[in-house]
Amino acid sequence: MTTFIVKKVCAFGAAVAVACATWGMLSGQAARAGEISAIPSPMAQGGMIMPTFSIINADNFGNPTTGQLSVSFSPSVPQMQSLEQWSPGSWFATGATWRADLGSPAGVGGTPAANAGAGDLFSSRYGFQFTADGTTTAFVPAGKSLGIRLTSVSSPLLESYNYDAGLNLWDPIFTATSPTSGSQVLWDGTMWHNLFVLPAAAPGGTYTADFEVFVANTAFTSTTTGKAQYDAAALTATADASFTPASVTYTWDVAAVPEPSTLAMLATVAAGAGFAGCRRFRRRQEG
Repeated sequence: MTTFIVKKVCAFGAAVAVACATWGMLSGQAARAGEISAIPSPMAQGGMIMPTFSIINADNFGNPTTGQLSVSFSPSVPQMQSLEQWSPGSWFATGATWRADLGSPAGVGGTPAANAGAGDLFSSRYGFQFTADGTTTAFVPAGKSLGIRLTSVSSPLLESYNYDAGLNLWDPIFTATSPTSGSQVLWDGTMWHNLFVLPAAAPGGTYTADFEVFVANTAFTSTTTGKAQYDAAALTATADASFTPASVTYTWDVAAVPEPSTLAMLATVAAGAGFAGCRRFRRRQEG
């Protein structure tokens, strides 16, 4: 009898499993993650997408005066999603500086009103990193630094933030496109993942941002903003014309948001299917 039941359950299959899971979530039975101390990491979002920059064709690999920025990059297209999608049932501490933007609205995933936010979409899978070996790729010249400049963006809705959980840092950066002030930062060259953000109601589709990485005539001096510097000195830093810059384009996808009537219909169908399927599943187990 047991073998028969197992075979029939397997044949009944994936539809019941999916429906039961959906029904359980809609019934509030899904496990809750609760309060989290940091934004879900790039790895939690699907893995890092890292262009690697280096200085090649330099006249001196230890302290160059001329050269060319090069980039090695295998691009892919990550999704922009909400906290509830990245980490269901999670919410941020009330004191987290990014909570107001990225926190889920009250009630979503069990989020308490005190921990609620706008539910914006975000991704931090893209990043920047620099490598130098002093033999085939050069170090950054003494007294200078690397700069990153936003040259174009497909939508004014797309925003970027410098984020550091340890520093409770959530500062808007790349607030304009070149040559307007606010379009650039100085970068210390270590691996850096800034956050890209869209409003919760952003239209579905593809979004892009174009960046230029250059050698700046200004040294990196910040001690309070992590791996990026965006004070007055950074915002006005000029590029060293003796070094050819490199460019990179980042691309994201945003799923279209179904109409409320469609969501309601899907929820009703899923709940009904889940309830009926689970009842049949139980009867088969009992038989």
